Amino acid sequence: MASGSAPNTTNFCSFYVIVFFVLVFSYKSNKKVFVTDWVPTLLHAAGMAEEEINALGLDGVDQYDTLFNNGPEARSNFIYNIWADANGNNVGAIRSGPFKLLNFDSSMQYQDNFELYNLEEDPTESTDLAPDNASLVDELKIMFNVRTKWED
Repeated sequence: MASGSAPNTTNFCSFYVIVFFVLVFSYKSNKKVFVTDWVPTLLHAAGMAEEEINALGLDGVDQYDTLFNNGPEARSNFIYNIWADANGNNVGAIRSGPFKLLNFDSSMQYQDNFELYNLEEDPTESTDLAPDNASLVDELKIMFNVRTKWED
């Protein structure tokens, strides 16, 4: 913005209307939105064009239509976090569809076994499904070990 020029109040107003809607009316959604999605979504809400958002090269996905127009989910997979521990073991968690696969203990240390949860049926992660779903765990472990961003 040039020195002395007024901000685009339409963009600011639309952004604040959406924030007001979300906070005041306790809008809830069961759609998959990751933390990195908030920046492109809020930029869209503030009036930035899709081409401008894409040009920024952000990791997130614009979820505006998903959240505010009841559009389809913009993603089905994501990496929560994956890092290598001191011994070179991959530690972290991924999500694919309703399933979350993780392999660390409560102290965030590597554990040899993976845990599997269906977050749609068990959002508090109280029942580990891995012992009864070895083939699904093996399939998700391949995705986990690739450690790349995959496209939907």
